[in-house]
Amino acid sequence: MDDGFHGKVQYGLSIKDPAFTDSKGTTGDLSNNFEIDNTNGKIPFSTTPMTTPILSNFTAIGPNDAAGTSTDFGYGMRFRRGSKVTLANSIVLGSQKGGLIIEDDQTQTNYKSGDSRFYNSLIQAVTKPFLVLGKDSTILNTAALTNLTLGSNLSQLLSSATDAGLNDPFNNQAPNLKPKDGSKALTTAGKFDVNGLDNGFFDKTTFIGAMDASNDWTSGWAVWGK
Repeated sequence: MDDGFHGKVQYGLSIKDPAFTDSKGTTGDLSNNFEIDNTNGKIPFSTTPMTTPILSNFTAIGPNDAAGTSTDFGYGMRFRRGSKVTLANSIVLGSQKGGLIIEDDQTQTNYKSGDSRFYNSLIQAVTKPFLVLGKDSTILNTAALTNLTLGSNLSQLLSSATDAGLNDPFNNQAPNLKPKDGSKALTTAGKFDVNGLDNGFFDKTTFIGAMDASNDWTSGWAVWGK
């Protein structure tokens, strides 16, 4: 999402096959579950209209360091170039090089002010669940990002992907992304009280992530393992 996108999206999946991704080469970019920019990098990051997606109930599955994982896999969430992102009531697991990365001073300012949030969600990463890259560490550093996300933004850091309680999220041939009974995904109620989430567009779910325990809405039309 970039170039001034404004919109609301609910219920989405992003699943990475550990062995398959575009080749980065010497000039390309890493493969991320979310990469959200305001501009293409050639114009000021403060250019309006700013990219401002409001997203809820996503499940994003990275390679989780499985055998054969390509070195071109990157982050679960990459917010950069001045974007203002709200990602809420979601689950991000198995991110290879980092979970949530905030780049550049403008994007850091947006996250620190609350214009951007990773909110009421679950996160787990192979390394570096939180990371800040920017010239001015006085705006936001990695420790502050961690405290903000796990504090007032109400998200939870998991020590293992299994702690989310999804049935079989890393089975790329036939993933089962529904939460188990009693799991964090199923017992953590969605929150819709910040950054436009209170809009009537959103279903006010009693779970987080893309699915509840009974409805696999990919069944019958999604084809896996191809």
